[in-house]
Amino acid sequence: MKQTKKTIKLRRHRRIRSKVVGTAERPRISVFKSTRYTYLQAIDDATGKTIAYASTRSQKPAKEAKVVTKGKEGFQTARMAAAFTAGKVLGEQLKAAHIKKGVFDRGGFQYTAIVKSAAEGVRAGGITL
Repeated sequence: MKQTKKTIKLRRHRRIRSKVVGTAERPRISVFKSTRYTYLQAIDDATGKTIAYASTRSQKPAKEAKVVTKGKEGFQTARMAAAFTAGKVLGEQLKAAHIKKGVFDRGGFQYTAIVKSAAEGVRAGGITL
């Protein structure tokens, strides 16, 4: 079978998911990155329910990302700034739900740029990863 980018990513995702499991006290924070938007959600794997979610598609993170300057926060692109803001929104939602810790699931993506910015945003929101 030919190894394509898609099959390699799926294998990497399955390998990560075999080790990362979320609970009610420590949910799995999953990241999905499309070509245009970044989606984050906190999932309780024991019940299979989503506790909280945020995305760069919603209006709040996108508007706040435009305010962030390149030099001040060190972001290279607007998508990285938007992912950081979406992560911060998710962190605040989890904090309001009295959740202090989470397990980060990068979803088969490399931990650089947008995925890293999203994780840093969740940490900035007050959640320990």
